[in-house]
Amino acid sequence: MGKPSKQAPQTFKEKAKSLFLEHKGVKQVFFASDGMPFFSEEEAVAQAKTLKDKTIITIKR
Repeated sequence: MGKPSKQAPQTFKEKAKSLFLEHKGVKQVFFASDGMPFFSEEEAVAQAKTLKDKTIITIKR
């Protein structure tokens, strides 16, 4: 299995926009560096702990 590609910030914004359309009550989305989105910061942090890059990206509505 190859390395996951580093996602550009624009990709996170596009994913967040889509999630906001699907989930009207959500005010922010947290992304782990692998691109996995979460509605809970705690879940994003838990995912990041398993990754080499521990960065969490927050995008608000």
